[in-house]
Amino acid sequence: MGTQFEQFKPPMSTEASLKFFGLGSIRDGTLLFTHSGLRDFEATGKSECQSLLTRVQENNVAANERQKVTTQSGSWFFLVDEREFGYFLLTRPGYAERLAFEMIRDAKFQVDVINDPTSPSLKRQLKSSIETLFGKFNRPEKLDSLSQAQANVEGVQLVMEDNIRKLMVNTESIDGLSQKTQKMNDMSRNFQKQSADLARIMYWRNMKLKIIIGVLVVGILLYIIIPIVKKD
Repeated sequence: MGTQFEQFKPPMSTEASLKFFGLGSIRDGTLLFTHSGLRDFEATGKSECQSLLTRVQENNVAANERQKVTTQSGSWFFLVDEREFGYFLLTRPGYAERLAFEMIRDAKFQVDVINDPTSPSLKRQLKSSIETLFGKFNRPEKLDSLSQAQANVEGVQLVMEDNIRKLMVNTESIDGLSQKTQKMNDMSRNFQKQSADLARIMYWRNMKLKIIIGVLVVGILLYIIIPIVKKD
């Protein structure tokens, strides 16, 4: 899972699916934006997120390398983008890693839209978007149902595409077999024609040979008979 971090143990907080989100600058180690999904957890969330940001800064985490740290508060998921901004999300223990990084990805998309994430107006611009994402990803069971339905649709689509590919391959095979059969039929017809021509040629050769032999026999008989007849 990339760089390993020592676990740090902040005070236990009330359970919730999404607890805290933070956006920080890796270059100067400051938090640019925070949002708490729990009452009375803002200060604790900021402190824990700031500690994690410092650790990330010290360990030079590679861009887009997914990271996870488990603490008493829950599970922290985070990554650093190409612009050296860190995205930190605290969830309840057992929250799906796939959904956590989908949330971070969507948050990153919102940040990318903002020309200057270090602007003082960042909090105002991001607040509504992050609240919407918290509302969406706070119900993982609903997201999983939608994901399962989408996966089923994609699965059917893949099966259909595979069947179409197989059908096309079979069609090509049938076409190739038909062409080979036609070629063999043509070769057979050519062979039959050549056999007939050869038989005809051999027939006339035999006839010529028989005629020559017949002429020779007649000539020999005449050679023998004519002198006898003349003597008589």
